[in-house]
Amino acid sequence: MQNSEITLNDSKCLILGFGRCGKILAHKLKGIGARVYVEARSTQDLAYISTYDYIPIPLYDLKKHLWKFDFIFNTIPVPILTAEYIDLFPKNVVYIELASVSGIDKSYSQALGIHYVPAPSLPGKVAPMTAASILYQGLTLIMLKQGEKL
Repeated sequence: MQNSEITLNDSKCLILGFGRCGKILAHKLKGIGARVYVEARSTQDLAYISTYDYIPIPLYDLKKHLWKFDFIFNTIPVPILTAEYIDLFPKNVVYIELASVSGIDKSYSQALGIHYVPAPSLPGKVAPMTAASILYQGLTLIMLKQGEKL
């Protein structure tokens, strides 16, 4: 929020991707009162997005919606937002990059004055103990499922 003139409460937030990070982020944003839109490719993910009371946006419809967001959070580790998408952003949007590989044409967006916030590996940087605990729990479950004795 320090990168915007508004708070997340009652803002329109777009989350690109509904994987592990996207799901948790959607839940947290909804909890603080944001209007949460989530982009996904699969019909199964779109159904879950709707069931969780977020607003689903299929990837093929993304261009129709980009004009309306205050915050865009990317969790997809592939470049998907080219100049033709970025041109549709509102000028005051804050783009937060959470993926390890940028999903946006960074130089083009910055040339347009889009506020770009790089935040890859954010949990490990700001809360390393919590991030490590989550990874440990996940790896433990995987190992147990594979028959490893711990």
